[in-house]
Amino acid sequence: MKKLIVILLSLFLTACQQQKTNLLTSQIDSSTIEHPTETTNKIVSLHLIDSNGQKYIVPIHSIPEFEQYLSEIEDPLLELERTSYNFLNIESESEKYVAFQYSCGNKLCSTILIKIVESDITSFPIGYGILMDYKQSPSNKNVIFRFGVNEGGGVLRNNLVVIDLKMLKPLSSPSVDTEQYFNDPQWPITEYGWINDEEFMIQIADIENSDYETLLKWSEGERSTKEVLISLKNN
Repeated sequence: MKKLIVILLSLFLTACQQQKTNLLTSQIDSSTIEHPTETTNKIVSLHLIDSNGQKYIVPIHSIPEFEQYLSEIEDPLLELERTSYNFLNIESESEKYVAFQYSCGNKLCSTILIKIVESDITSFPIGYGILMDYKQSPSNKNVIFRFGVNEGGGVLRNNLVVIDLKMLKPLSSPSVDTEQYFNDPQWPITEYGWINDEEFMIQIADIENSDYETLLKWSEGERSTKEVLISLKNN
């Protein structure tokens, strides 16, 4: 029975490989920035444009973490040139979701999830690293974001961030054993897939610990994996 369960889980995760959504990035440029006057560098809003050419005006104060970040640097306009955004392919009735990335270095960025409902705009910081891909739950209630951090060129560590889209808040696991996959990037997470809105499976490196030498040896070898079931709780 145990062998059968493992086979079924492996088939499930293989099927899920076709369901990830990757990211198409748009850059912030001077034409998308609104100033109160021409004589000040203070930025009051950004004009974000989706793939259909629809423009959305996003006040800076609706992204407080980014507003604070801009207030602490010498040249906010220069920083905006290194800022990017992605309109996410998330199914919803009327909401638009944007992955807003800033403070980038070596492909690692701080990412804020922006929710746009007509003129009502809210945001929540979801993580730091390479935002690799994301998957929406079966009833479109939640979404998993997978982040990655490269180490030494041969090792990729991942972590997952799960967001309740309606409340725009993070979800975590009640289990100490599985909570580690939500925190700082530690293990390679090679695949993940929803079972229902409250449970999902992940495929991780089948190794005893996550130190660099062990991960490097795993990356250069057969890359054996194991499956882990994760249940969610509300924070």
